[in-house]
Amino acid sequence: MTLNTQFKFDALRRSGYDGASEDMELAYYLDNGATSPNLIDAEQQYLAAQGYTNGTLHDRWFAYLRAEGYTGTVIDMWAQFWADVA
Repeated sequence: MTLNTQFKFDALRRSGYDGASEDMELAYYLDNGATSPNLIDAEQQYLAAQGYTNGTLHDRWFAYLRAEGYTGTVIDMWAQFWADVA
């Protein structure tokens, strides 16, 4: 597991989600504005619900995470984001 994947897994577990990593991530997105049962679609819907609809998925995450005050690379910001989810 990469460090980012481990942060996400641990954060979702601490938040009460269970199952495989992808199932927990999908459940998180569904609980926060997404409606699709497809993980990638749900991730895009989650970001759209936050107001980020333009650019690639990477671009959307970058813009969203920066706007939330995270710093560093997208990988750095994801680790911070998932740590805060818990």
